Amino acid sequence: MSPRRRAAHRVADAIDRTMNVDSRRVARAARREARRARYVVGLGPKPILSVVMPIYNVEQWVGAALDSILTQSLHALEVIVVDDGSPDGSADVVRQIARRDPRVRIVTKENGGLGAARNTGLEHIRGEYVAFADSDDIILPGSYEAMVGLLERTGSDFVTAAFERGEQGRAARPNWVKKLTRVTRTRLRIEDEPLALLDITSWNKVFRTSFVDEHGLLFSEGVRYEDQVPITRAYLDATFDILDQCVYLWRTRDDGTSITQQKATLQDLADRILSQDRCAELVQDAPTEVRNTWFVKLLDYDFPNYVEAAIGAGSAEYATAVRERLAVLRDEIPSEIWSRLQFRNRVVSWALSHDDFDLVNDLRGWFQRFQSGRPIGVVDGRPVFVLPEGLDPRGTLPPDTLRVEEVDLLPRVQLTSAAWHDTELVLRGSAFLQNLTDDYAPHELRLHVRGDGVDLEVPVTRFTDPWLDEIANRAYEDRANAGFEARIDALKLAEVTPAGQHDLVLDFEHTQGDFTRVSGITGQVPSGPAGFREAHMLADRLVRLGGNGANGFRVHVQDDWARTAGHSVAADGTVELTVVGPERNPILNPDFGKVVRRGTDGAVTVLLNPRRSRELEVKLTSGSYVPVRWSEEPNVLGADAGTDAGRAYVVRSGGNTVRVTNRQPSVHISAIDATEERLVLRGVSLGAAGHRLQLSSERADAVASDVLPAGEFEIEVPVARDAWQLGRTALPTGRYELRLIDELGEVRPFAHVKVSTSLRAHGPIDIDIDGASVRIGVSNSWSLIVISHALPVDVRPGRTQQLLRERYLEQRHEPRLPVALLETFKGKMAGDSPAAMARELLARHRAGEGPEPVFSINDRSVLVPDGIRSVVRFSPEWYELLARAAYLVTNDNWPFFFEKAEGQAYVQTWHGTPLKRIAKDITDPQGGLSVLYMKTMDAEAKAWDRLISPSPYCSEILPRAFGFEGEVLESGYPRNDVLAAGDRDQVRAAIRKRLDIPDDQRVVLYTPTWRDSFSKVLYLDPEKVVAALPDVTVLVRGHVNTSTGASVAPELAGRIRDVTLYPDINDLFLAADVLVTDYSSVMFDFAILDRPQLFLVPDLEEYEASRGFYFDFVDTAPGPLFDDNETLIAHLAGGPEADAAYADARAAFREKFAPWDDGSASVRAVDALLSAAPSPAAVPAAPSPAAGTAAPSPAAGTAAEACD
Repeated sequence: MSPRRRAAHRVADAIDRTMNVDSRRVARAARREARRARYVVGLGPKPILSVVMPIYNVEQWVGAALDSILTQSLHALEVIVVDDGSPDGSADVVRQIARRDPRVRIVTKENGGLGAARNTGLEHIRGEYVAFADSDDIILPGSYEAMVGLLERTGSDFVTAAFERGEQGRAARPNWVKKLTRVTRTRLRIEDEPLALLDITSWNKVFRTSFVDEHGLLFSEGVRYEDQVPITRAYLDATFDILDQCVYLWRTRDDGTSITQQKATLQDLADRILSQDRCAELVQDAPTEVRNTWFVKLLDYDFPNYVEAAIGAGSAEYATAVRERLAVLRDEIPSEIWSRLQFRNRVVSWALSHDDFDLVNDLRGWFQRFQSGRPIGVVDGRPVFVLPEGLDPRGTLPPDTLRVEEVDLLPRVQLTSAAWHDTELVLRGSAFLQNLTDDYAPHELRLHVRGDGVDLEVPVTRFTDPWLDEIANRAYEDRANAGFEARIDALKLAEVTPAGQHDLVLDFEHTQGDFTRVSGITGQVPSGPAGFREAHMLADRLVRLGGNGANGFRVHVQDDWARTAGHSVAADGTVELTVVGPERNPILNPDFGKVVRRGTDGAVTVLLNPRRSRELEVKLTSGSYVPVRWSEEPNVLGADAGTDAGRAYVVRSGGNTVRVTNRQPSVHISAIDATEERLVLRGVSLGAAGHRLQLSSERADAVASDVLPAGEFEIEVPVARDAWQLGRTALPTGRYELRLIDELGEVRPFAHVKVSTSLRAHGPIDIDIDGASVRIGVSNSWSLIVISHALPVDVRPGRTQQLLRERYLEQRHEPRLPVALLETFKGKMAGDSPAAMARELLARHRAGEGPEPVFSINDRSVLVPDGIRSVVRFSPEWYELLARAAYLVTNDNWPFFFEKAEGQAYVQTWHGTPLKRIAKDITDPQGGLSVLYMKTMDAEAKAWDRLISPSPYCSEILPRAFGFEGEVLESGYPRNDVLAAGDRDQVRAAIRKRLDIPDDQRVVLYTPTWRDSFSKVLYLDPEKVVAALPDVTVLVRGHVNTSTGASVAPELAGRIRDVTLYPDINDLFLAADVLVTDYSSVMFDFAILDRPQLFLVPDLEEYEASRGFYFDFVDTAPGPLFDDNETLIAHLAGGPEADAAYADARAAFREKFAPWDDGSASVRAVDALLSAAPSPAAVPAAPSPAAGTAAPSPAAGTAAEACD
């Protein structure tokens, strides 16, 4: 493989890892370029394009950034890399690339900042055009060719285009970018499109070098936001083009070290203000609308991040500086500008500029709680947002700030199905203006298909469907009547659209009262027929729906096309595929495969026999290459016979094109039977005999199917899990994809599991399986997916949930029920101290001496203690019990709307002894908790009747940290009773047997706590441990805050086990011989067992500085501290003798932090609970289990987690 092709594949991999799944097509484009690439061995006398790239401490990212430029389809370019005095190895990476590609030149200078570096780069450019790129980002394939090509055609001074921003493995296109770049426009002045002033980054643009020279465009030096002034000048002085193509991937670093991630500093704020003031001078004489748009940019786009930093985690000095700046802007900016700000920014900024910090905090909490909408009213014929009573006691907000303005109206067009009816493309879905209701005015909808001289109005009819209310998920808006059906006359569209390749936009015009907004399709319902993108050939042209909600839907009308038109599969597995193209531009040859027949109608039959996996393209008579669109009913073609490795399977790709694979195991599903609470699949197994099918997600895997045969099959796929042999349960809430696993239980990553075409067109299937509501559908890549829901379809909508919350407030006044409602970590599990108390309550209830214990759980996958009933959170029964249960127990907080009813007894168990400061004791503003959390904690602490403490140490700290002034119950932690029980050795043996741990293995349990800056913590290298110590098995337990998925790769199974999702950490304590942790509160619980503890703390100084400790950890720890794996492994190799020196430290630690954990804490805690409320005699019986309530799981335990 050539260096250029290797580089293109590296770029594709970087795009795959970062971009939104809907944008993966750009990665495929990169790989297509890689296949065709010819390595550039020289450079002409003058490049067309010069790209300036400064580098500073980007050793980890600069290679991919440079590769993304050097693999562009525009080869005639140069890259001027400016080494801005970088102290790391960034320059060495660049020099290594420059040795193989002479188009890269490196210029070295002393550190002076990004602006100075870019200016230095401008001194060395030779191209007719110039672009800028940051060294930690990616330029998407074909971008520079598209931008330069547009400028060549239009003669404009510069071109700008769309970008996506990637955070934590995903990327998204900001809404204003979608709006600005929705269609390509040329020869614009800024008064034609003032919204362009929001687009002041330099890296998504290409400039004419002559324009840069003539206008002396230089970047600001010595400050951040160096591109705002020159780009603003460019917009004011230039004619420019806007390209409707995503050209740039703005990658956000996971470590938070980039400039744009450092808002909460006074220097950053000062630089922002300086750049704003300089730009304000530039726009002072601009047309009124341009100037007003600039003001909107300041308040609605630039400043919200600073406001959040000021009132969330910033210092008092920083908050004051932000407030003073807002006050200045409030006085300088025309008053009518405030009505153009989004409602949240409008009221929060107004309150902060008037020094009403209490209102600011209350508003932020309100917005955080009601993310699915806020109440809308009508006053004097105008829609307004309705604030909760008492939210603004000082009257800081003028009535005008509460009006629903045009900027608050978000058009929502959700596609639910796309289907062909003869020559009509029929679209169905829901459409409405978010934040308006029919109480104000009815919603009217029109649709036009537009672009390239085409303007076709499409008839639209409306309908009502209660399901639309669920997908809308609006708490205060009834959207059942938002349905629409649009019938596009595709034949007429093919006839009136000019010759060529055209992407036409869908313009939905929303009119409601005095408001009119235009939008495209903003989203689609996953797993259903909305993703059915079959192409039709009409008037010798291809017409199909393309795109997605993230980046825009289009109707493609194309002269150049190719599609499949039949296939045959020989007994030996050979696949012949017939392909047809346009009559006026017939197919010459495929880009691979052997032509075995040519039909009189221009059809070409190709024998496919590839040596690697690739997509099929054909060359037309005109010389253009086009992908072959899939039109077959089965989406996997092939036979199970034949042994030649070159024989092919042919599959439908996610982009509805033809992909040929070199004998990857494949499964074609031709029928789905989802009746009687079972999922049965029929189809054909190709090369997959001996494999199994399994529904899988990042969080959990279902039970695998039986073994697949060769050829045709009928098989049941379990939609349930049986984790840790503790009993079969429903799948946890989430999205699962059907995957192929081999004999060892490992996923075959390149296998193809495809559903036939017609199954998707018929839409998803909704059934109940194992107590969970399940939707079975088909993904965009034609794989079968299952979405497991905790609640039935009629309870899920946001509006239904709001009605249930309102009903809950009324039910609080009804008589108490003889029930104790218990919850652990917001329903994620049924363990910890609430579970221990539930067992004690159950024993008393069965003896007729106490209330019935009922566990609150997130979904039916949560294992509850044997014999105890459970209710799913946010179900009607759960709301009633939260309102009416006589007793409440949790180790965390109830939801934000909770208000303890009169006569309820509430015991807070909390969930761990704190080492690090918590709640009100956190003094570092950067480590502070959110306003919503603190407000919830304040309200919760006022509602507690008892707060459980395991030690005198906690009796002092916990009440102060939470602001609790009630009774502290010094009972010990109920969850730890099992650790002090007399039969713990027998329980230990049973647990190790269940986990299949041999008796001769020492178990090392690794339980790190979480970090504020990153989610998964794995300082211990379990592979090194088991390689060095053959007698050791390592169990890795991630923190509950990061328990959405595994902590170690599944291929490391064996003597390395991921037990992050194991329901009972006390089981793991009992099974373990040694605990390895860091700052987690599990150290205090494990101390009861008097077994060795080791502390792997390479970030001790940094962690203590960020959170603060309550005591000297180094002097008090009940075991040795390590900062690397090697010394820790050496200590483990020493066996019990190495830990003998810490016996006294362990005893002292246990005496200080767990003196009351004697095995009877549950009894004391339940006694206190029952004494905290009047006896619920003569009250109605508890509600019986709702329909579909699952029986209790056969086993569950406690779960002491370190969430403090």
